[in-house]
Amino acid sequence: MKKVSCIVLAAFMLLGTIGCTSFNPVGAEKEAPNLPPESSMSIPSFAGTEGLAKEAIPETKIAFGLAFLTVTYWTVTVKLALLQPYALFAICHSTQPTPLPDNSGWVWNVSDNKGFSAELTGRVAIDQVQWTMSVSGGN
Repeated sequence: MKKVSCIVLAAFMLLGTIGCTSFNPVGAEKEAPNLPPESSMSIPSFAGTEGLAKEAIPETKIAFGLAFLTVTYWTVTVKLALLQPYALFAICHSTQPTPLPDNSGWVWNVSDNKGFSAELTGRVAIDQVQWTMSVSGGN
C-alpha cells in the first residue's frame, strides 16, 4: 500500500510541476515581431543564358526561345501585379503595429495615396510567425 501511495504522490508531483507554468497566451509578446525584409517580396531574375556553351540543334533553340519568352512574360506579369502590394509592404516597415484583440499577434494597417490599402497580420506561434497580407483598392 505504501508503494502505491508513493507512486500516486510522485505522479501528482510530476503533474503539478508540469502544470505550474505561468499562463502566457500565444503571441502575447510585448514587442511586435520583426517584419521580413522588403527583398522577400521580389521575384528573382531568370535572365541570362548560363549553361548554353554547347551548340544545340535548331529545334532545341526554338524550344528554349519559347520557354524563355513564356517565363519572361509570366515574370513581368506577376511583377506588375505585385507593384502595389510591394509598395504597401514597404510602407509597413515605417508603421507601428497594433496588437490583435485576441493577443495572437500584430496587425499593420497601411494605405497609399492611390486608393490602395493593406492589412498585414503577423500571428506569433511558438518559434515562428505566420504572415498574411490582404490588399484592397484599385480595380
